[in-house]
Amino acid sequence: MWALLMQLGELLPHLSRLVPMLERMLSRQSPDREQFVAHQAAQLRQSADSLAEAQQLALRQLAEHSAQIATLQGEIKLLSQATARSEETLTLIEARTSALQVWLRTVSIATLLLLALIVFLLLRSATR
Repeated sequence: MWALLMQLGELLPHLSRLVPMLERMLSRQSPDREQFVAHQAAQLRQSADSLAEAQQLALRQLAEHSAQIATLQGEIKLLSQATARSEETLTLIEARTSALQVWLRTVSIATLLLLALIVFLLLRSATR
């Protein structure tokens, strides 16, 4: 800390000579400086305006995206309900199909037995 203060103490005489020179230079260039500051202020205002426009655009896009998300959520809800109904219908169809298979097997076996009985009776009556 003391070393830093000692170095600053050595620089003070040089700085005291530079300050008046800087003051004269700035006072000579004050019209240019004012013009420069005005130009910088205009650029800053223009940047702030473009930033505000960009923010408004981002807010509009956010609102549009929020509306699209809400629409998609509604569609997803409808699709999930339709999927659930389809699954219920498919389960019902599977149950009916298995019952139909059992009935078809029973009818097929009964038909074969009746056919065998008819053939047996025909052969028996033909032999008499």
